[in-house]
Amino acid sequence: MASSDNKKPAKSPVCIITGGASGMGLAVAEHLWQLGWNVTIIDVNEESGKEIAAAHGDSALFFKANVADYEELSGTFAKTWDRWGRLDAVFGNAGIGDRISFYKPQPDRADGTPPKPSTAVIDIDLLGPIYCAYLGFHFFRKNPDKSGKLIFTSSMAGIYPGPTIPLYTAAKHGVVGLTRALAQQLREVGEPVTVNCICPGLVHTGLTKIYSFTTPEEYITPVSTIITAFMRFIDDSSRTGQAAECSGENIHYRVQPEWSDDKAEFLGNGGLAKAMKQHNVKLY
Repeated sequence: MASSDNKKPAKSPVCIITGGASGMGLAVAEHLWQLGWNVTIIDVNEESGKEIAAAHGDSALFFKANVADYEELSGTFAKTWDRWGRLDAVFGNAGIGDRISFYKPQPDRADGTPPKPSTAVIDIDLLGPIYCAYLGFHFFRKNPDKSGKLIFTSSMAGIYPGPTIPLYTAAKHGVVGLTRALAQQLREVGEPVTVNCICPGLVHTGLTKIYSFTTPEEYITPVSTIITAFMRFIDDSSRTGQAAECSGENIHYRVQPEWSDDKAEFLGNGGLAKAMKQHNVKLY
């Protein structure tokens, strides 16, 4: 069923949160409900998700969906639009950790190669945000002012190497790169959509409990820091392309590395794109 674009929009703003039934996603959702927002939470934990949504009545929706499954995820965006007729923010927060030891010696298969490794962490932690961005842009453009706020959960592992979790590190670095690339292009073409990411340290969540219970409390980042970083991105439309590293109660805005020389700046800061345009060369 096609979503309706003619429905009168809800008076209160609307946010979609993936991984919203626990941890940081739930904390942000609860804060938004306190501020009068409507919130759709998306999670694979159906029991918790339904209980949370029921507790917030007409201002909440819950959908069970795998963020790495485009059809499942796109359906939740369409149903959110059908319910409220607007979309103001998307928090691409769902995530998992590495499912394998990448360094462990593996047995040979019949042809002498090792078994295929699990790349679920790439699917959830990077493909999920890509789908959130793609869908978010589509529905933001249906708003009368075509505006929206897209916020991802990356990680400190998106800034620093995580030697024991290399695939998670790769995915979270990808989220930071995605954030910066999307924000730069949208800014250049004048679309009123901001794109930012949050890079937390250790927060007490289901994902990190294997680490956090062994970590001194002074090295844990409280969820209140995550909420503060999130709301700064919501409230300030001048912030875009930023990676907010949340370390304890501190928030550090990590800028991209400086251009190494004029050649690097030409390639990455619009020079190549302008040259291609002048010669009518198109990528797609």
